[in-house]
Amino acid sequence: NYKLFISKKIDKKIVYHLKFFDSKSAPIFPINGEELMKKFDIPQGKKVGENLKLIENYWINNNFKISDKELEKIVKN
Repeated sequence: NYKLFISKKIDKKIVYHLKFFDSKSAPIFPINGEELMKKFDIPQGKKVGENLKLIENYWINNNFKISDKELEKIVKN
């Protein structure tokens, strides 16, 4: 928005991208540490954070989708 505001001429590509992304919402990570501890009986601590990072990376690389089966596979490894 700032680049568009200070520019003397309007770049149509910037306007297109602003409109395109304005209608989008950021995906919300579907699991948190508490859920992970309850669902998989993991004690609070470093292991929870490590698993969350692995799950998040998988989720991002899988177009922000993860099934319960995939989640279980990640945690069990």
